[in-house]
Amino acid sequence: MSGQASAPVSSPAPDARVSAAMQAFRRGAPHEGVPLMQAAAKDGHPLAQLAVAEWLATGSRLPRDPAKALELARHAAQSGLPPAMQLYACLLRWENPEADAEGVQDAIAQDANDWTRRAAEQGEPAAQAEVRLWPHLAAPLPEAEILSGAPLNDAPAVKVFPGFLPPALCQHVLRMARPQVRPAAVFDPASGETRPHPVRRAHNMNFGPTLYDSIIAWVNQRIAAASGTTAAQGEPLAVLAYGPGGEYRPHSDCLPPSAARPEDRLAESGQRIRTLLIALNTGYTGGETAFPALSLTWRGQPGDALLFTNTTEDGTPAPEARHAGQPVLQGEKWLASRWIRERAFSA
Repeated sequence: MSGQASAPVSSPAPDARVSAAMQAFRRGAPHEGVPLMQAAAKDGHPLAQLAVAEWLATGSRLPRDPAKALELARHAAQSGLPPAMQLYACLLRWENPEADAEGVQDAIAQDANDWTRRAAEQGEPAAQAEVRLWPHLAAPLPEAEILSGAPLNDAPAVKVFPGFLPPALCQHVLRMARPQVRPAAVFDPASGETRPHPVRRAHNMNFGPTLYDSIIAWVNQRIAAASGTTAAQGEPLAVLAYGPGGEYRPHSDCLPPSAARPEDRLAESGQRIRTLLIALNTGYTGGETAFPALSLTWRGQPGDALLFTNTTEDGTPAPEARHAGQPVLQGEKWLASRWIRERAFSA
């Protein structure tokens, strides 16, 4: 394990800056609070280092700087701050997506797990919930059967994977996603504003760097194994929530050739060649995933997965892969989703 923990130490000046920063945020003046928190972080205040690391990791209040975020999180973790230990573990995994969480003794994954274990021992609730699930990652499962899937269609390829995730892991994904979901929206370059998504009536969230615990890393490794790709090729795991009337109208998961937003990364990462969906819950009616051109619908039980190919052999979008999330009639539908690129994707 890197570094030794000690009691958090801070001087009166950083303490005062953190207090002033929090007051600025409470009165709606982040332009005052952010520089104060940065100054306190520079002076070694663990709570300030934790806050600034989160901002740098997500780009929420400061431009993204993953390397600096990792450095600050490490300093805060080494000070003995349990939430910082958990954050540092997540950032370590995020920066190393091929670090295997299924038993291969990768040094980075082991280091991250050690920090998570230490945070759990010191009472960090998120770390404790994560550690309780570790036995499920090591439990024997009929891997060859589960990860080979059962074909529903040949071209484009569509497969189902019954029991792809243990129910306990589905519940973990749901617990983490519920506080984070927001109405699905798109950015309108003409107005410079976000607006409701034109084809998706739902709430959604992505598992970004600050939420990338060992369970999400394991899920992404499992998706890679089932899809014959690498974990690095996947966009961030997403969760979609549909209430009554919620739907995802017929669409293709492929990006248009004209996609030019920085976050699209079409030139660097290539097309979305595959999609994998995981059913997370029951208790709703309607909401089936439908492929109109194939006369095919799917509705999984919690933990079941659906994998389909979005492109033809020459890499162009496959028209038959257009699909829809049919309207939910009653209850709520929760679904995890991962788009998989031709090449490594850096979020």
